[in-house]
Amino acid sequence: MSNAQSLLLQELARAVDSHNIKDQLSVLFERKVVQDRQNMKNHYMLSNKLNEAVRMRDGYINEFRRQTTLMSIEILKRMQVDDIQMASRLMVMAREMQTKVLKKNNFIMRLKLD
Repeated sequence: MSNAQSLLLQELARAVDSHNIKDQLSVLFERKVVQDRQNMKNHYMLSNKLNEAVRMRDGYINEFRRQTTLMSIEILKRMQVDDIQMASRLMVMAREMQTKVLKKNNFIMRLKLD
């Protein structure tokens, strides 16, 4: 066992004041769930911000269209496509994080029930 693993197990044993491996695993997975939830929230937040930017840019595109500034419109359209794709990827990543959180919570519950 590496020194880092040993230190982690010692920390977990102190955290739950137990040498029971299930208790230690529960603490470890609960920590990971907290981290994953934060990552999930960050992905949702970034996705929402990008969606807001897309809506704002739609207004700019309509305004530029009236002014017939085709070059600016093309730049904004490319940015729009990129942001829409990024927002979609972030949403998928957030959903994957959500699935991981649910699986880890289920694992923790099974550990506690056994």
